[in-house]
Amino acid sequence: MFILDIGAKFGIHPNFKELENLYNFILIDADPEEIKDLKKLYKKKNNIMSYCYFFDKKNSPKQAKMNLYNHSGKHSFYEIKGEKIKKKIDVKTSYIDAIKQKICFLKVDVEGKELDCLIGGYNQLKSNILGVRCEVLLNPLYKNQNETWSKVNEYLNLLGFQFMNFDLMKNVS
Repeated sequence: MFILDIGAKFGIHPNFKELENLYNFILIDADPEEIKDLKKLYKKKNNIMSYCYFFDKKNSPKQAKMNLYNHSGKHSFYEIKGEKIKKKIDVKTSYIDAIKQKICFLKVDVEGKELDCLIGGYNQLKSNILGVRCEVLLNPLYKNQNETWSKVNEYLNLLGFQFMNFDLMKNVS
């Protein structure tokens, strides 16, 4: 069984730590430096694979520009209001349905592009995925973008998923 973690900054999410030796993990992050760190961190784990991609919709261009900020957890396709972009890099794109393995659980944290990422996983979401943990924005954080909660929730509801709860962080803005 596979858990797909898109936006795997800093490694396996704490909620999945107890599953680290029970499941196969596919860790995806668009930051090449992060992937180097993840490969080093999990080099002795045959059940954990790390790949450098930016996951988007199925028919997106093969490359995208990612904005890098001083804090690596803020790297995004979008510009953050009031933050200075350190530099932009080209990243390869892919989408969830390009994964050949049957994904049983999905975690998505892609700094504002969650809906597009989920749209790229329509077939996996309809056929294989049992649960989704997805970051959403309750208020606009990025330039030219609104909150993402309502559209992500609506899309997942259309696919038969039900909202369970918010997992709020202590430093929510």
